[in-house]
Amino acid sequence: MLSALLESGEIEQLGFQKGLENLDATLARAIHRSSVHTVFLSAPKDFGLAASLIGPRLESLWICEEDFGAAESKALRQALEQAGTLSRIEIHDCRVLSGKEFVAAIHAAESLQDLNLRVDGLDDETLAELVGGKMKKLSVMYSNGFGTKCAAAAARLSSLESFRVISCPLGDAGVAALAAGFQARWLRTLCLSDVKMGPATAPALASLFRCTSRLCSLDISDNKIGSAASEAAKEIGDSVAKGCSKTLQELDISSCGLGPAGVAAFFSPLCGSIGVLKSLVTLRVDNNNAGDVGARAVSSCLLSAPTIRMKELSMSRNGISAEGAKYLAAVLRSQQRNSSMMVLALGLNNIGPETAAAAIDALISPGRGHPMEMLSLPGCGLEDRGAEAVARLITAIGCRHIRLGDNGIHSVGAKAIADACDRPTTRIALLDLRMNPIEEDGVERIAEKIVRTNRTVESLDLGKIAFSDKAAAVLANAIEKRRRGGPLREVRLEPMDFGAGGLGMMDKVAKAEQGSGIGTRLPV
Repeated sequence: MLSALLESGEIEQLGFQKGLENLDATLARAIHRSSVHTVFLSAPKDFGLAASLIGPRLESLWICEEDFGAAESKALRQALEQAGTLSRIEIHDCRVLSGKEFVAAIHAAESLQDLNLRVDGLDDETLAELVGGKMKKLSVMYSNGFGTKCAAAAARLSSLESFRVISCPLGDAGVAALAAGFQARWLRTLCLSDVKMGPATAPALASLFRCTSRLCSLDISDNKIGSAASEAAKEIGDSVAKGCSKTLQELDISSCGLGPAGVAAFFSPLCGSIGVLKSLVTLRVDNNNAGDVGARAVSSCLLSAPTIRMKELSMSRNGISAEGAKYLAAVLRSQQRNSSMMVLALGLNNIGPETAAAAIDALISPGRGHPMEMLSLPGCGLEDRGAEAVARLITAIGCRHIRLGDNGIHSVGAKAIADACDRPTTRIALLDLRMNPIEEDGVERIAEKIVRTNRTVESLDLGKIAFSDKAAAVLANAIEKRRRGGPLREVRLEPMDFGAGGLGMMDKVAKAEQGSGIGTRLPV
């Protein structure tokens, strides 16, 4: 059956799970000759046989859970020598036991442009040797061997358009060595996330950023630049302003421990200059304890760029109050004419119902023809007034993913959201209302309008809501009567939320799950 489908050209992607027990030489030859363009290999027992799947038309190859010794690397090299169209290789959760042979195997893929590695045993010298040929993109993740001696790799890396390093122990010395030899004239994407750099790295980063006039995406998240190091933050911000601010589209400085002064210092050089940040569409400043001072600095910077068309603004976990959120609401109002905002994430900031409602209403653009992708406001103190604003947004423009957990929302707000979700134009796929004190009548409205009749919701989270026996019975009945073949795949509940009839409720939900096909989750 599979061989016939391969010959017909109907299969474009093919994956084999651990062991590849069902693979034999005949099937391998059929796959090799087919038009399959993507192959996934997970923990193959016979890597030589697995490598024989790599055909001349293959464009993308994924390999997981393999030890690359000399024999495995040789088999991979022989296969890649025939893969004339292979442009992307992903190697995850693997070990490199023989660096020289592994490098030779990768170089055999002459058309390779994009290499993503999440491997152990990758040292600096091996990394330096990997880059070559037509390669334009390189990602290195969770590699303990890639560290302070990366100066050897810097010169070869200079030909890359995208360089991403995630959770590798570069440290201040490694980043400095990299920056010293890295000629980033072609670089468009740079990620140095969680590479253990601190304030001392600022001069090296500054010298690097000043040379990145084509950079479109910059991520230095999860590095402890430090709240006391506002001078370091200002130096980095100044280098961004002078080097790549006119081309920068995505900027992520989340979890850098900047504090209010550090956030203000970083964005200060980016304010006011002509053309600065004119291309920015995504800004993430999460988990920096920015406070209202930081929120004001970010807002002032964005408002100083009149041509900006924001698609994502994320400032969750920053200790922002209603005062700071007013500045962010002003940014959202300034973007109304563009109808471009797709993601707003301000979770775990106590901004309160009035300011939250103002910010949400500012997202509604007259004449907008497409929904938002995500609205994430958990733990923001929305209460019912904020929830009613969310309902207005759902009605006016729609939103694919909405997270409103732990917001003090009662039945009034819950019913407003449920009624909005019942409209024919609703486009919600995920709705999170967990940890809200929704009363019985609110649960009943959710059961009727979302669980039973909604045509788009795929996942509904009602965890840590105290259900009365009556509300539990209504919810179980709604799941049971849910339209067959509907999109709902998951209702998240927690057993401790049910009272005396809880055990019976769980039995009803289990029976309803079997009848409706819904994957009802009841974590213990």
